[in-house]
Amino acid sequence: MHIWLGKTEINFIDPKYPFRVFAKKSWFDDPFVKEMVADVDRCQVIDYQLTKNSRGQMMNTLNISGGAKSLILLYKCPNVLVQGNSMGDNCGKWLPVISEKSECYMTLTYGIMISEHINDLSPFNCEIINEGKTIGTVKEFYKEYYRILDKYQGFPAWKEPYGFFQRFCKGGVMM
Repeated sequence: MHIWLGKTEINFIDPKYPFRVFAKKSWFDDPFVKEMVADVDRCQVIDYQLTKNSRGQMMNTLNISGGAKSLILLYKCPNVLVQGNSMGDNCGKWLPVISEKSECYMTLTYGIMISEHINDLSPFNCEIINEGKTIGTVKEFYKEYYRILDKYQGFPAWKEPYGFFQRFCKGGVMM
């Protein structure tokens, strides 16, 4: 996985546009895609055009969340630059898994997927493009993320995550 951290000149505002262009019927037969969508959106992929949400309602597959769309694009379209800002907290755990399956490119310009695995020393092979740095674990990724945002955008430097997030989440305010 190759990630540009911080502002870029090339960004997708919303993954729905590239998703509509590149999505193929066969993607939704892939058990890994079905697992990601089930986890992130709490819905079951029925086929290419249909999903069933947790309340039993049917919806068009094009209406899955931006996070699920971004993860699928990362996995299925290695030559597409995916804007990662549409990914929520529930998407972070999928990045190391996708990095083992696909060589892909994404940007993260603000916010980050908060994961219960934030202190995890599990493998996460990732190149931080704008720093020319390769990292090897999930925890290293989060440390580098905060270091770069501080360098380029004035975000606070890395601190152990839970205390750091509590400070920013007081009063319901989230980065």
